[in-house]
Amino acid sequence: MKNKKGFTVVELLVTLLIIGIVTSITISFAFGSRHRWDLRGTSREITSYIQKMRLLAIKENKNIRMTFSRKSLECKAFDGNEWVDLEYPIHYKIEGKVEILNPPDFAFNSQSMLINPNTFQPAGQVQFQLQSPGNVGKKDVITITIYSFGGLKVEQNF
Repeated sequence: MKNKKGFTVVELLVTLLIIGIVTSITISFAFGSRHRWDLRGTSREITSYIQKMRLLAIKENKNIRMTFSRKSLECKAFDGNEWVDLEYPIHYKIEGKVEILNPPDFAFNSQSMLINPNTFQPAGQVQFQLQSPGNVGKKDVITITIYSFGGLKVEQNF
């Protein structure tokens, strides 16, 4: 009787085929979720800036304005006459395919209250959405709501 050691060519090919299938499925899921990672990361960055500007308004005893466009965020301070750049200017650019729908323009006063930057009157709440392309033509959206007295709500719609 012969003592067989090792694997046959068929066994090796079947093993390689299974490894290939599992790898392709894993890679497709990873790349399919990339836009969601970008969307969540951008929402974290923006909410972090919102909280920082609210605290800066209290610390500096100034009105701090946040102006958004579809792909960027800019912060300014009110010097009594006009809106000027902060001592350390903040100009945040959104990378990737994420964009802001209905970009807001709002400010915080020195009491941390949400105000209209043109009239300096209290604003009720501000809501805007971040969007990235989803799978199979569906858009993934995160809604950010800022309440007048400090609340911040982030909702995912995936």
